[in-house]
Amino acid sequence: MHQCQQLLKQKALFSRTVLLADKFIKRGHEVALCAAEDPNYHSIENVKNYYAPIPSILGIPKLDNKNILKYLKESIMHLRSLS
Repeated sequence: MHQCQQLLKQKALFSRTVLLADKFIKRGHEVALCAAEDPNYHSIENVKNYYAPIPSILGIPKLDNKNILKYLKESIMHLRSLS
């Protein structure tokens, strides 16, 4: 899936959250989320957001994610060059 398509899918998923929250609020319910405030997150009016950690690849600490991605990319490039 292209990066643009992924971004649109993520925005679509969050927009469903916004729509649901809005419907519940209009019916008199109090709404709260527990969402990581990553680049995909947008605050929703009248909705409290409780802290959630930003997910990391395979549960590995955030500092190591970049090294793993770099290693995976290099490994894939190497395997492609062998083909």
